Amino acid sequence: MKIHAVSKVIRVLIIFLFLFPSLCISASSTEECDGQTTIEIEESFFQKYQIADKKLNETYKKFIDVLEHFEKFNRLKPGAIIGVFREAQRAWLTFRDKNCNFYVKLIGEGSLRRTEELGCLVIMTEERTSELSKIDDELIHKGYGEKK
Repeated sequence: MKIHAVSKVIRVLIIFLFLFPSLCISASSTEECDGQTTIEIEESFFQKYQIADKKLNETYKKFIDVLEHFEKFNRLKPGAIIGVFREAQRAWLTFRDKNCNFYVKLIGEGSLRRTEELGCLVIMTEERTSELSKIDDELIHKGYGEKK
């Protein structure tokens, strides 16, 4: 029984290290977290998440503008593409939240649970922002919007 418990702990540690190689490094920079206590680290991650979420919202609004140009240029019914995108974005938000919850459940209970969840939210939000920016840039390059 003890071997099984040790094996489980090792698996959880490996998963944790794979998912969060450095708890105090954000996905987009080598800037370390401010603070040393769990509460200070959690606050740092919360601030990083707020920044990532704000940038995603700004990118989303810009993307909607480009999609409006796309619809007009292609003489599509207003909202034909935007409606599908909004649906996809809502589904992605649900996926992100459930995915981060899944990873936190794998790691288990502990004082860093919220920090781990916030770290996951930061990473996934930054990745989604990057994805939308790339599509947006491509559509602008093809003439469906304006560079901002």
